[in-house]
Parts: sequence; C-alpha cells; structure tokens
Amino acid sequence: MGRWLVLLPLLLLLSGGTVGCSTDDASSSADAVARDAAQSAKRAREKVEANVERVAARLARRAEAVARRKRERRLEAQALADRTEENAPEPDRVEPEAVESCHPDYDPCLDPNAYDYDCGGGEGNGPEYTGQVTVTGADPYELDSDDDGLGCEPY
Repeated sequence: MGRWLVLLPLLLLLSGGTVGCSTDDASSSADAVARDAAQSAKRAREKVEANVERVAARLARRAEAVARRKRERRLEAQALADRTEENAPEPDRVEPEAVESCHPDYDPCLDPNAYDYDCGGGEGNGPEYTGQVTVTGADPYELDSDDDGLGCEPY
C-alpha cells in the first residue's frame, strides 16, 4: 500500500488534478501523502537502526562469551597439566657411570669394558693389568687361579 501512496501524487499531477477533486485538494492530498511517506520512511529507518543495534549487542555478548569460554578452557588445561606434572612419578635415575664404570665381580673397581685383565708383574699380555683384587662373583678375567676369592695374590 505504501507504493500506491507514493504514486498517487504522481497520478494526480499527470492527470492535471481532475480526478474528482480540485487542484488545491490534489495539492494538499499530495502533501499529505508525501508527509505520510516521509514518516513511514523515518519509522522504517528507525526500525532498521534499532535492529542493527540489537544484532550488534547480541554479537558483542556472544564474542564475550566465546572469549570467556576460551579463557576457562585454557585455565582448565593448564591446571590439568600442572596436576599431571605433580602426580607424575619421578623417572628412575640410573647413574650410567655407577652401572658401567665398574665390573660387579671385582673389588676394587675394574673397567667392565676392558677386553682382558692380567695380574701386574705376571705372565699375561694385558691389555689391562691390575694388582690384588677380591673376586665377589664370577671371575671372567680368570684372576683367581685357586678359587679362594682373591685374585692376583702374591706368592
């Protein structure tokens, strides 16, 4: 109906104002229609502006909620990581030097990586030599010839 109200003054002007009313009546009628059209346009503009404001406010609230949830999730993840680190068992610490630096069957310490040991001052050809040792287990270097627990004992 709004279009017809806008077109009515044009029809009146084109017809020369003889559509059953005088020129003054047509003029005041056209003015009234123009005022109505202007008021309708103003109300429509105000509605659009109000809708834009409502949508903008709703989007701002949603953005705040998303940011808040993101912060909460980040804090929860950090708390979980902290709890996991606190409850995690300490890794077994094995001193590689203590495990690999001494042969477990001899006291004092003999290098477990040596190919062979011989008694110092004896007949062996090494490559490693040692003095008297206590044999506490197997005797892979055969330093305890009489199996009494002492290797490289003086004669």
